[in-house]
Amino acid sequence: MLADDARRLRRFASPATPYVFLLPALDPYIMGYQDRRRFLASEQHDKVFDRAGNAMPTVWANGQVAGAWGQRKDGSVVYGLFESVADDALALLAREARRLESFLEAESLALSTSTPFTRALK
Repeated sequence: MLADDARRLRRFASPATPYVFLLPALDPYIMGYQDRRRFLASEQHDKVFDRAGNAMPTVWANGQVAGAWGQRKDGSVVYGLFESVADDALALLAREARRLESFLEAESLALSTSTPFTRALK
């Protein structure tokens, strides 16, 4: 890591306003950590990872995995939450799901694997 990047990283502070992300399946951020407890409750592991350890598409709210998302055959983006999310973050999440739908233009991203939680979304 470059020294300037390391200095910026040490000064990083989480935003004061709510933020949400919809990360895709197999995203390197969630896959890159063996110990995920700082952003994923242990009891939620099997909702996000299949038996082979593959991560499903995840919903992140304020730095924590709060649920999973998927896509229906018609291209609509759906999500399910297993952690509580504040109302302001819920509004952002709905907006982000619509933004992703618009970006994908009804193109379906078929996954070859799922968990019981993600299967229930469709």
